[in-house]
Amino acid sequence: MKLKTYFNATLLCLASSLFAACAGDNLADSDNNKGKQPIEEVKGVHFSIDSPKASAKLRVTLNEDGTTVTAKTRTVIKHTIGNGADAYWSANDKLWVKDKNGNWKQSIATYVYDEGRRATFIMPGSANDYNDNCQVAYCSADLTDSSVSMFAPDGIGNGYPVTHISYEQNQTTPNDFSKAGEWGDCGVGTAKKKTNKFDFTLDHSATYLCLLPRCENATLGQNIELTNIQIKADNPMQMADIASNIFELHDDGTIHYPNDNPASFGNPSSMITATVANFPLTNTTTSLETNACYFVLRPALHDFTITYTIKDKVTGIEIYIEKKVNGVDCKPGEINDFTANLSLRNRPMYYTWDSENNIGELKYDSSSPTTLSSITARIYTSGFGDENVPGTTAHEDPTVSPTNPKRIDATHTYMNGVPNVNEMMWYAYKGDARWVNQGPVIAVSGYLVRTAGVWLKKKAKILADEHITEAYMRDGFALGGGAYTDYRINPINGTAPKVSVGTSLPANLADYFFVPALGSYDHYGINWYDYSDPEGYYWTSSATPTSPSVAYGLYFSQTGISIKENYVYNPYCVLPFE
Repeated sequence: MKLKTYFNATLLCLASSLFAACAGDNLADSDNNKGKQPIEEVKGVHFSIDSPKASAKLRVTLNEDGTTVTAKTRTVIKHTIGNGADAYWSANDKLWVKDKNGNWKQSIATYVYDEGRRATFIMPGSANDYNDNCQVAYCSADLTDSSVSMFAPDGIGNGYPVTHISYEQNQTTPNDFSKAGEWGDCGVGTAKKKTNKFDFTLDHSATYLCLLPRCENATLGQNIELTNIQIKADNPMQMADIASNIFELHDDGTIHYPNDNPASFGNPSSMITATVANFPLTNTTTSLETNACYFVLRPALHDFTITYTIKDKVTGIEIYIEKKVNGVDCKPGEINDFTANLSLRNRPMYYTWDSENNIGELKYDSSSPTTLSSITARIYTSGFGDENVPGTTAHEDPTVSPTNPKRIDATHTYMNGVPNVNEMMWYAYKGDARWVNQGPVIAVSGYLVRTAGVWLKKKAKILADEHITEAYMRDGFALGGGAYTDYRINPINGTAPKVSVGTSLPANLADYFFVPALGSYDHYGINWYDYSDPEGYYWTSSATPTSPSVAYGLYFSQTGISIKENYVYNPYCVLPFE
């Protein structure tokens, strides 16, 4: 989900008299300027700005209920979701000013006060060296970086100040944009002469992202952390790269490659990565304070692939979750917010057939955390018994018998997407089942683990390969080479065959989906799961037409796959198929 907020790109230019009225602040005592000379002792020309670098509001909303608190911390940018951001000055910031001769000069001292909301830059020379309405630039380039200094040892390239946008924007603290300047924040403006001083305005040239992950699986969220983020711009168009060691900051505020040629210099990149210091994912809703991550990048119209790396603190398993966001118009001075749910798809739960509630899940034993061998093989509960058979009219119909078969379909919403018996036969016998001992990661009792199981063709692939329609798949199957039959209303004649499964991954894995082997329960509340020989049991949405106490299910192991009948009070896994 994307939210868009803005920096206020045009700042008020205040008169020097107003600035002078505030000069009573002890600048030397500011935390940002400890150890520096008082401003009155620094020789040079004062260029002052009496507002933050950019400002939406001088406060930041921290609470979900909309209450606000004053921004006190010295972060460079404070952000309010949906309402913009405050950009505060830092003592490390540098200003460039073009003198009367058209030469760019860099500031020799910086003083910030009022917690970074105001700043004064000291320029070399005298006031007569600079014209009224002279150009100013705020640049992020570190001239100690060899790639920068080689191109522009004095900070100027082709007559323009140089800046950079970092490929790596590592973050150690959630909701902290204090390194925005290091990562690539920059801007241009003009300075108004006030006798021997100048006041200036500034418009931002870079654009910004705020990523706001969450985990709606609260149990899982307690055990996982965010460790890395990769942002890739997928634009096929030229000049759409988002980072480079060298950019030119032109007079109009646009960011250019040297000579407008990305191949000439600067190592352009369409990717930015950030190592994240194990940010928590304990929030089920968006939370700036918990794990907001910020990025600076070059403006353009972008399609993004954002890859989040999450890690289980106990099992040590890492997984990558991709989110695509297309058509994002990243404009100068704007911050775009992207929310992301990093929950895994719910793993299968165990149900008696078409019952009201699930009966539990595999229990996790942290003594051996990395594989399913750490999940207890048998779990004793209170038992279910025959009395727990679902009580719909169809299930209780006393007229259903081998001589009077009737179609009995599951009715509860959690069964939506669960194949009926005909569809499950297509999956079992035409789905090209492939067994693997280490399948994709799933969440079990709040932990990330790997499981054995089978890869099956997705429905769309089966339809295409078998040249059938969804209706044909739904309404029947030719079991064992026999006639096409609707097994919802016709019982299986004998035992459904068991067919072998492959043992290698298909080349076209995107056409397949994974079904984990998680065993089953019996009606005494015992979970039958053997790690050395795992099996999978999954209900269909169809009971047998001859007995309301028996339903169809999918069975598989590393030795084969088939359709089986079982009593409805024996809990199997339930999973919508793809």
